[in-house]
Order: sequence, then C-alpha cells, then structure tokens
Amino acid sequence: PFKCSPIAIPGKVEVEDFDKPGQGKNEDGSSNASYGDDSENHGDSDYRKDTGADLYKKATGVALGYNQEGDWYEWTVNVAKAGDYTVFASVATENSTSSFSLSVDGKVAVEKVALSGSSFDDFSNVKANINLPAGKHILRMDVTGSWFDIDYFNFVEGKDAADPENKGNDNPGQGGDNPGQGGDNPGQAIQTKIHMETPVLGAYDVFDVN
Repeated sequence: PFKCSPIAIPGKVEVEDFDKPGQGKNEDGSSNASYGDDSENHGDSDYRKDTGADLYKKATGVALGYNQEGDWYEWTVNVAKAGDYTVFASVATENSTSSFSLSVDGKVAVEKVALSGSSFDDFSNVKANINLPAGKHILRMDVTGSWFDIDYFNFVEGKDAADPENKGNDNPGQGGDNPGQGGDNPGQAIQTKIHMETPVLGAYDVFDVN
C-alpha cells in the first residue's frame, strides 16, 4: 500500500494513492507491478511525480486523468465485512464511450461501468453494486473505454445504497458547490447543466422565488 496500511472499506479510495510500484516478480511468478500506463507523465500535479501516472490538479484535489483503454491501477484494501456494497466513482469526461471495470484479486467484480459527460472539470458520481469478501485484497480498475478523469471510489455498505455525498445526481436542484445558486449563473433558480446517471428515473420540485 502507498501509505503503508491497506485502505479501509467501507470508505473512500483516493485513486492517486495506488499501491507502490513493485520490482521483479512475486514468489508465484506473477508481477507485483501496481499499475499499467505509458511511460510519459501527462499530468500537471507534483503528487507522485516519480511514477508515470497522469495525475492532474483539480478543484476537488488530485485526480487521475489521460486514461486510455488498457491502462490499469491497483490498490490494497481491507474489507471490514463480507457482503454487498455500493461503489460510487467520482468521474469527469467529455465523451460518451468512456468506461472502466473493477476486479478483486484478479476476478471481475464490476463489468464495464459506462461514463458520459460534457467536461473534464465537471465531476459527478456513477455507481455500481459490488460484492466484496472480508479481509485484505487487491482492488483493480481496468480502463475499458478511453478518456475520463477519476477522483475516487467511495464504498458504502449495502446494495443500492444512497450516495453519502449526494454528489451530482441525487439533488439536481442544487447548483454545485453553492446550493443557493443555479450552477453557472447565480441569477438562475435552476441550474442549466444537470448531469444524471443513465438510466435513471427521478422526480423534482420547482419553486418560485416566494
């Protein structure tokens, strides 16, 4: 693990804290590399600049960007209890063909999460259900569709759990970081850029200024 101890689940996995790159081979002959990426660092962050990871400075912190199909990253995690979890991924993209999958100890746990968006600076959460075994394991993300940025994974206990950060999808009436303002135009009561998960069925209320 990058910070010496496995990352606790339930909890948040910051993508920039992927495991330390290993050297050589494990005893069973398998590689102990912790990520797969091209050798060029395309990012603008000094965080972990000794690696080839494409880390960018974003308003939310450090995010992993320039993700291309075939790239992958691994994190050592410690799952408190076996069972169903909901994983929320904070992502941004300008494409409709981006995607990733998740595996645990080499076994696919979440197949191809589809992503879409209109800006690499507009992060919203996508979610998927995942079943996790208890104890220490290797969580891996494989990029299956190019060009998206990702900030973190947040694992919440239970299937179809609510997003604890209520980010981007659950309350479209709030304008980003300032709930009283309408997104890009503070004079608007309703934000003009609403990003929702697809497929999704939602309900909302509209109020006048009174």
